[in-house]
Amino acid sequence: MIITRLQYEEYSGEEQEWRLATVDFSEINLIVGKNSTGKSRVLGVISGLARLVDGQQKILYDNCAYEVGFSRDQDVFEYLLKIKKGVVIDERLRLNGKELFSRDEQGEGRIWNEKTQEFLEFSIPNDILVLSAKRDRLQHSYIENFHTWAGRVRFYPFGTSLGREQLAQVPEVIALLNGESAMDHSRLFDVYSRGFALWEEDYDKAILKDLELLGYPCTDVGVDQINIKGMKGFQLAAIYVHEVNLKSPTFQTVMSQGMFRALGMVIHLNYACFLGESRTVVIDDIGEGLDFERACLFVNLLIDRCQEHQFQLFMSTNDRFVMNEVDLDHWCILHREGSLVQATTKRNSPELFREFEFLGLNNFDLFSAGIFSAERGLRH
Repeated sequence: MIITRLQYEEYSGEEQEWRLATVDFSEINLIVGKNSTGKSRVLGVISGLARLVDGQQKILYDNCAYEVGFSRDQDVFEYLLKIKKGVVIDERLRLNGKELFSRDEQGEGRIWNEKTQEFLEFSIPNDILVLSAKRDRLQHSYIENFHTWAGRVRFYPFGTSLGREQLAQVPEVIALLNGESAMDHSRLFDVYSRGFALWEEDYDKAILKDLELLGYPCTDVGVDQINIKGMKGFQLAAIYVHEVNLKSPTFQTVMSQGMFRALGMVIHLNYACFLGESRTVVIDDIGEGLDFERACLFVNLLIDRCQEHQFQLFMSTNDRFVMNEVDLDHWCILHREGSLVQATTKRNSPELFREFEFLGLNNFDLFSAGIFSAERGLRH
């Protein structure tokens, strides 16, 4: 299941109001725009909705509203959620135009029961989503689609350390390798260790192949104990690679930030590919910290893998090299006026894109000064 449409607002009518006008998405999406247009915020809305549906996060905003379109095979879902003062005041779900459930601010409503083929009334707490309270594979199997989607959304803030400073205790790693402890998908140690436990050398070989493609040729990757000055007595482990032409392994603690970001994403990406499950991959500041050549190689690798495995991909950037590398078919250009953010894509503005492509300029010029205006037109 993928997101095809999103409209969002928070604190409507108040000083801190922020609104995202309806934006359409495809399987591959590069969200571009100048600083402070809302790129990271849009990605946060997507990952935040997933955490809300999955139960990882309680209602965050006192006043917000989502209108989201999803597609799964030939089915189209329309989900509406409105929250005010921490209370759900409206929540509805439709499938191919047919209502599946609706509720009011008292938590009362009706839901389609697949087993009895009728609508049944319900009453739930007004601070809980119907998607959470009425989860039932036998009676409301359609709700399971949303939990599957939400549980497989992965958010990566590429412009951060991505956990480079996090070390693991040796017993933790051993337990993960033996399948004796629960896995935290946000921790690189957990992902690598579980991946190696499941697929062994094949997993390592896939990681090394991708690292070489990105310009980081290595002969080995793994987790090993590391000694850190001032922490004697602690059994700590770190991820390492053995770079070609170096005599000793390079541990994460001394890797360049760019190399560690590439390694971390390659580990996460290969885990998802080997697992063979659908994914929604959300990456903020894609390519940050990588040189021009590696940033381009990484973006192309990411797009190819997501298309091959039918993952939905959301990336954000304001980097001209990344923009020039990604086809305009995947672009979602944000422009903001005050508290309102609007988006332009090839799907909602085909004439604009056709006119620009005729000019023969670089992709980056589409929204640079003198070329693109917030009124969705080309400046001549």
